[in-house]
This record gives sequence, structure tokens and C-alpha cells, in this order.
Amino acid sequence: MNTVAVSQTQAGSRDAAPALIAALADTSAERTACLRLRYDTIAAERGTRLVPNCPGLDSDYFDKYCQHLMVRNSADGSVVGYARVLTDNSAYRAGLFYSQSAFEMGRILSHRARFIEVSRLCIRPEHRNPLTAEALLCGIAGLMQQHRSDYLLACASIPLGDDGASAACALEFLRRNHLTSEEFRVFPKRPFQDSGLATCEVVQQLPLAVATLVKHGAKVCGEAYWDKRFNTADIVLMLTREQVAEHFSTHRACA
Repeated sequence: MNTVAVSQTQAGSRDAAPALIAALADTSAERTACLRLRYDTIAAERGTRLVPNCPGLDSDYFDKYCQHLMVRNSADGSVVGYARVLTDNSAYRAGLFYSQSAFEMGRILSHRARFIEVSRLCIRPEHRNPLTAEALLCGIAGLMQQHRSDYLLACASIPLGDDGASAACALEFLRRNHLTSEEFRVFPKRPFQDSGLATCEVVQQLPLAVATLVKHGAKVCGEAYWDKRFNTADIVLMLTREQVAEHFSTHRACA
């Protein structure tokens, strides 16, 4: 089954906004559109120099094992949001979860539970608003239900900018207010050394995907990984099945 969520409309407006539909990429053209969005929003925006097999596309080893969840604008069919989804069964075939390439995850994965992982979360700049983020998460919720997953693991990135100070403040905020218990910790293979980078007097704005997950109860699973290639601090966030069901199964945007 391809479609995993339906539409949203602009709250408070007289006319309905174009519907945002979350569905799995089914055709080669849809998957290519997803990889192009990834390149445009993750690589090009951050000045990352990639040498992909196909110019203008972001792809790696994990893509062939993943499902590709897209949010489309029904008005013109364009792909405006994306998340790469890896189930635990597919991670077994791949040999590891994507997050395991950056984190030691033995503690969290030792739990007898079903996990589903999302990564490469991205939204086109002109659609970076709560409506698009909620549509994307509704699609993820549908896949969690379909695969009977107990936990959602989200590998998300915080851009470092020129000096990493804003990212350091964001990470400090997450550690102080949204940290998992010790039994659900992961450990970065190359830690982002953020101590002493900034005095955090003001809570820094979190990236939209991270802020939306945290809003609905996600916890950060430990320290950040320094991704030199993309110049980001990467974190693993976790939501339980109950949290996802509570916030998204009855949300007005979800099918």
C-alpha cells in the first residue's frame, strides 16, 4: 500500500490550501525526485561537495534497503518533504541501521523491541512550516503502525554554520530538557566537541524536523556526532509507539 497519509489545509484561511499528501515513492521518477530534493536541501544548501553517481542527486548505500516517504503538493505534484525509512527487518538485510554508521547503539538496540528509523529528513525551503512537518510525521506514524514498531529512531542534523555556537546552544537545550534515560543512550563515534563554544542565554531555534519531534515528546539519545562532510552535529531522537499514536493517529492531517 503506497499512500500512508492524506491531506492538510491551511488553518484559519477562507480557502483550503493545496493538500499535502504523504506517500511512499513507488516509481523510479518519484524516487529520483526524492533524491533530488535531498541534494537540493541537504547538500547544496550547506555547500557540501558531493560526487554522486548521478549529478544533482544525493544517494548512498542505504537507499536500496529503505522506503522513501515523500510529501507531495497536490496542486502541482511536486515533492516538498521527505524522510528515508528503514525498518528493523531491512536494517538486518543491510547489516546495520543508518545511525550505526555514526553511533555505537548496542545499549538501545539490546531492548527486545521493534525499531523503525528515519533519516535524511528534509523539507523544501518555501514549505518549511508546521503543516508540512506534521504531514511528514503522519506518514511516519502510518508506517510505524503498519510495521508494528515499538520505537521510532530519528537521525537528525543540526547545521553548524561558521563556528558551531548556535548548534552548541541547541544541543545544550536538548540535553537539559529532553534527554533519554541511560538505558536508551547512544554514543557518537566522532563526538561533536561543543563545550565552551557559547554561553547560552537564549534558547536557540531548532531545525523544523527536530522541533516538531521534540514538540511531540521525542527525547535525544545522548551526545551529537560530528559529520565533517555535511558540517552538522547529528543526533538520534526517540519516540515511543504510544507517543506517536497519541499525537498523530487522531491528528487532523492523518488518514
